Amino acid sequence: MKPEDFYNRHKNIWKEIVKKEGLVDREETGWWFLQAILTNGADRQYDLSSAKSIGFTETIDTVKSYTDVFDTMKKAKFIP
Repeated sequence: MKPEDFYNRHKNIWKEIVKKEGLVDREETGWWFLQAILTNGADRQYDLSSAKSIGFTETIDTVKSYTDVFDTMKKAKFIP
């Protein structure tokens, strides 16, 4: 199911959550972008060997990175 179709099917439930949790009430309009990311047939390389071979040394904690983003979204009242 396309993200936009999923949202439209469940937007009343989401609006209830927004009201109950005091979240920012806004409807996303960039569903095409999410659809493109989820269905892109391109071969994406997540291995950093090539980057490291030319001198990149920075590393990040992937789990902490996701946690930081979700914490930021919670503070902005985009998610409960």
